Amino acid sequence: QRLEQGRPHDGDETGVGDLSLLAHVLAASTVTERSVFRFSLLAGLKLPSGDSGRLREELHESADAEASGIHGHDLTLGSGSVDGLVGGQLFWSWQRLFVTAAGQYALRTTGAFGYRFADELTWSSGPGVFVVLGHDYTLAAQAVVSGETKGKDSLDGTPSGDTGVTSLYAGPGFGVTWRTSLAADVAVDLPVVQHNTALQLLPDLRVRGGVTWRF
Repeated sequence: QRLEQGRPHDGDETGVGDLSLLAHVLAASTVTERSVFRFSLLAGLKLPSGDSGRLREELHESADAEASGIHGHDLTLGSGSVDGLVGGQLFWSWQRLFVTAAGQYALRTTGAFGYRFADELTWSSGPGVFVVLGHDYTLAAQAVVSGETKGKDSLDGTPSGDTGVTSLYAGPGFGVTWRTSLAADVAVDLPVVQHNTALQLLPDLRVRGGVTWRF
């Protein structure tokens, strides 16, 4: 919901966003009777598969436009750019206890309508425990701390003041596995620190999840 020509306007955006093609390399692995250590690296590309039409709004915004935290760069499903992604993941366990850490850096390029999203660093880490640890399945609970930092986007080289943000989140996470084929996880992120550069759209709560099926 936002003001358009002095009146509240409701709308929604639904569709496929930008997709990423990633390669994972297991850089180090050690397995003993009581512990497991794995460290992997990743690299890839973010592809312009999502509709970037909403970025057209950025061309027509002016300094005296109505104050709003919702702009074209917030609503767009795609950036129109091919971006580089690099990062790493770490897992270490001792008996039922474990700790994970992951980080990813996105190197952005100029996309549709001359708009360039700023480079972004995201990371997460935290300790956990296997509540259930069997040969065929596991159930894990974790305390997760995560964060992100992103500079200001730009349009034709001119910085956009309402796009920079540094955030810190904390919350619980849960994961299940079944044999070596299926894994699923979910985490709830509650904001602890949010430093934004202007009037912006920021989450009160985030829920992240994923499913992995190996075949």
